[in-house]
Amino acid sequence: MKNGRRGLAVLFLVMGGLVACPAAAVAGGRFTIGGRVVEPQDTNFAGVRHASPKYRISVQINHDTRTVADLELSVVDEVFRVLLALHRREPFLTADAIPVVFIADMKMRRFIEGPRRLLFGNLETDLKKQQEVYVSPTAIFVTEATLADIERLQAALHLGLGYLFDADFYRAVVGLDHATPRPAD
Repeated sequence: MKNGRRGLAVLFLVMGGLVACPAAAVAGGRFTIGGRVVEPQDTNFAGVRHASPKYRISVQINHDTRTVADLELSVVDEVFRVLLALHRREPFLTADAIPVVFIADMKMRRFIEGPRRLLFGNLETDLKKQQEVYVSPTAIFVTEATLADIERLQAALHLGLGYLFDADFYRAVVGLDHATPRPAD
Protein backbone atom coordinates (compact mmCIF):
# COMPACT_ATOMS: atom_id res chain seq x y z
CA MET A 1 0.00 0.00 0.00
CA LYS A 2 2.87 2.34 0.82
CA ASN A 3 4.34 1.86 -2.68
CA GLY A 4 0.93 2.54 -4.21
CA ARG A 5 0.65 5.91 -2.43
CA ARG A 6 4.20 6.80 -3.36
CA GLY A 7 3.41 5.93 -6.99
CA LEU A 8 0.31 8.13 -6.89
CA ALA A 9 2.29 10.96 -5.28
CA VAL A 10 4.90 10.73 -8.05
CA LEU A 11 2.16 10.64 -10.69
CA PHE A 12 0.53 13.79 -9.25
CA LEU A 13 3.91 15.54 -9.07
CA VAL A 14 4.62 14.67 -12.68
CA MET A 15 1.15 15.72 -13.81
CA GLY A 16 1.41 18.91 -11.78
CA GLY A 17 4.78 19.62 -13.37
CA LEU A 18 3.29 19.16 -16.84
CA VAL A 19 0.42 21.49 -16.09
CA ALA A 20 2.70 24.04 -14.45
CA CYS A 21 5.23 23.88 -17.29
CA PRO A 22 5.50 27.17 -19.14
CA ALA A 23 4.71 27.36 -22.82
CA ALA A 24 8.47 27.19 -23.44
CA ALA A 25 8.29 23.46 -22.92
CA VAL A 26 5.79 22.98 -25.74
CA ALA A 27 7.37 21.34 -28.76
CA GLY A 28 6.89 22.74 -32.23
CA GLY A 29 5.39 26.08 -33.04
CA ARG A 30 2.61 27.84 -34.86
CA PHE A 31 2.48 30.36 -37.68
CA THR A 32 0.53 33.58 -37.60
CA ILE A 33 -0.27 36.18 -40.23
CA GLY A 34 -1.50 39.51 -38.95
CA GLY A 35 -1.69 38.02 -35.46
CA ARG A 36 -4.08 35.23 -36.52
CA VAL A 37 -2.98 31.61 -36.29
CA VAL A 38 -2.83 29.90 -39.70
CA GLU A 39 -2.62 26.21 -40.45
CA PRO A 40 0.63 24.90 -41.93
CA GLN A 41 0.58 24.55 -45.71
CA ASP A 42 2.80 21.49 -45.62
CA THR A 43 4.17 18.95 -43.17
CA ASN A 44 7.23 16.78 -43.62
CA PHE A 45 9.23 14.40 -41.47
CA ALA A 46 11.07 17.30 -39.82
CA GLY A 47 8.42 19.97 -39.27
CA VAL A 48 5.59 22.16 -40.51
CA ARG A 49 5.91 24.72 -43.31
CA HIS A 50 4.18 27.85 -44.46
CA ALA A 51 5.14 30.50 -47.00
CA SER A 52 5.40 34.15 -46.01
CA PRO A 53 2.41 36.13 -47.34
CA LYS A 54 4.11 38.52 -49.77
CA TYR A 55 7.46 37.09 -50.93
CA ARG A 56 6.47 33.43 -50.51
CA ILE A 57 9.59 32.59 -48.52
CA SER A 58 9.22 29.03 -47.28
CA VAL A 59 9.50 28.87 -43.48
CA GLN A 60 9.65 25.67 -41.46
CA ILE A 61 9.41 25.10 -37.73
CA ASN A 62 10.86 21.72 -36.86
CA HIS A 63 8.84 19.40 -34.66
CA ASP A 64 11.51 19.30 -31.96
CA THR A 65 11.73 23.06 -31.43
CA ARG A 66 10.67 24.37 -28.04
CA THR A 67 9.09 27.75 -28.48
CA VAL A 68 7.40 30.36 -26.32
CA ALA A 69 6.00 32.39 -29.20
CA ASP A 70 4.30 31.89 -32.52
CA LEU A 71 6.10 32.94 -35.68
CA GLU A 72 4.53 35.98 -37.36
CA LEU A 73 5.21 35.36 -41.05
CA SER A 74 4.83 39.03 -41.97
CA VAL A 75 8.08 39.64 -40.02
CA VAL A 76 9.89 37.44 -42.55
CA ASP A 77 8.49 39.55 -45.41
CA GLU A 78 9.33 42.81 -43.64
CA VAL A 79 12.96 41.77 -43.15
CA PHE A 80 13.21 40.67 -46.79
CA ARG A 81 11.71 44.01 -47.92
CA VAL A 82 14.39 45.84 -45.92
CA LEU A 83 17.11 43.70 -47.55
CA LEU A 84 15.74 44.48 -51.02
CA ALA A 85 15.85 48.20 -50.24
CA LEU A 86 19.33 47.93 -48.72
CA HIS A 87 20.81 46.06 -51.69
CA ARG A 88 18.76 47.92 -54.32
CA ARG A 89 18.53 44.82 -56.46
CA GLU A 90 17.04 41.35 -56.54
CA PRO A 91 18.91 38.63 -54.62
CA PHE A 92 21.24 36.19 -56.40
CA LEU A 93 18.99 33.38 -55.20
CA THR A 94 15.22 33.85 -55.34
CA ALA A 95 13.38 34.30 -52.06
CA ASP A 96 11.77 30.88 -52.38
CA ALA A 97 15.00 29.06 -53.34
CA ILE A 98 16.10 28.09 -49.83
CA PRO A 99 13.75 27.65 -46.85
CA VAL A 100 14.23 29.28 -43.46
CA VAL A 101 14.15 26.48 -40.88
CA PHE A 102 13.80 27.03 -37.14
CA ILE A 103 15.67 24.31 -35.25
CA ALA A 104 16.40 23.32 -31.67
CA ASP A 105 19.29 25.13 -29.99
CA MET A 106 21.12 21.85 -29.43
CA LYS A 107 21.09 21.10 -33.18
CA MET A 108 22.33 24.61 -33.92
CA ARG A 109 25.32 24.09 -31.62
CA ARG A 110 26.13 20.81 -33.37
CA PHE A 111 26.06 22.52 -36.77
CA ILE A 112 28.32 25.33 -35.60
CA GLU A 113 30.79 23.01 -33.88
CA GLY A 114 30.78 20.58 -36.82
CA PRO A 115 33.61 19.99 -39.27
CA ARG A 116 34.78 22.60 -41.74
CA ARG A 117 32.90 22.63 -45.04
CA LEU A 118 35.06 23.07 -48.12
CA LEU A 119 32.05 24.17 -50.14
CA PHE A 120 31.94 27.62 -48.55
CA GLY A 121 35.64 28.42 -48.80
CA ASN A 122 36.32 31.90 -47.38
CA LEU A 123 32.72 32.23 -46.18
CA GLU A 124 33.32 29.42 -43.71
CA THR A 125 35.05 31.71 -41.19
CA ASP A 126 32.12 34.13 -41.28
CA LEU A 127 29.58 31.31 -40.95
CA LYS A 128 31.28 29.83 -37.90
CA LYS A 129 31.07 33.15 -36.04
CA GLN A 130 27.27 33.08 -36.06
CA GLN A 131 25.46 31.67 -33.06
CA GLU A 132 21.85 32.03 -34.17
CA VAL A 133 22.05 31.45 -37.93
CA TYR A 134 23.64 28.64 -39.88
CA VAL A 135 23.36 28.57 -43.66
CA SER A 136 23.72 25.56 -45.89
CA PRO A 137 23.02 25.00 -49.57
CA THR A 138 19.65 23.51 -48.65
CA ALA A 139 18.38 25.75 -45.83
CA ILE A 140 18.91 28.82 -43.69
CA PHE A 141 18.81 27.46 -40.15
CA VAL A 142 17.76 29.76 -37.32
CA THR A 143 17.80 28.82 -33.65
CA GLU A 144 14.48 28.49 -31.86
CA ALA A 145 15.70 30.95 -29.20
CA THR A 146 15.08 33.86 -31.58
CA LEU A 147 11.33 33.25 -31.67
CA ALA A 148 10.82 34.66 -28.17
CA ASP A 149 12.44 38.03 -28.93
CA ILE A 150 11.32 40.07 -31.96
CA GLU A 151 14.60 41.99 -32.19
CA ARG A 152 16.69 38.80 -32.13
CA LEU A 153 14.32 37.25 -34.65
CA GLN A 154 14.62 40.21 -37.01
CA ALA A 155 18.42 40.26 -36.66
CA ALA A 156 18.67 36.52 -37.33
CA LEU A 157 16.37 36.76 -40.36
CA HIS A 158 18.32 39.77 -41.64
CA LEU A 159 21.56 37.83 -41.40
CA GLY A 160 20.17 34.58 -42.80
CA LEU A 161 18.15 36.04 -45.67
CA GLY A 162 21.06 38.39 -46.38
CA TYR A 163 23.02 35.40 -47.68
CA LEU A 164 20.62 35.29 -50.63
CA PHE A 165 22.29 38.54 -51.73
CA ASP A 166 25.85 37.24 -51.19
CA ALA A 167 27.75 36.37 -54.39
CA ASP A 168 30.06 33.88 -52.62
CA PHE A 169 27.11 32.04 -51.11
CA TYR A 170 25.40 31.99 -54.50
CA ARG A 171 28.50 30.52 -56.15
CA ALA A 172 28.72 27.85 -53.43
CA VAL A 173 25.08 26.85 -53.87
CA VAL A 174 25.16 26.92 -57.66
CA GLY A 175 28.51 25.12 -57.59
CA LEU A 176 26.81 22.07 -56.11
CA ASP A 177 25.63 21.19 -59.60
CA HIS A 178 29.27 20.95 -60.70
CA ALA A 179 30.88 19.79 -57.46
CA THR A 180 33.15 16.79 -57.37
CA PRO A 181 33.19 15.06 -53.99
CA ARG A 182 36.56 15.25 -52.22
CA PRO A 183 37.75 13.23 -49.26
CA ALA A 184 37.85 15.05 -45.91
CA ASP A 185 41.20 16.36 -44.65
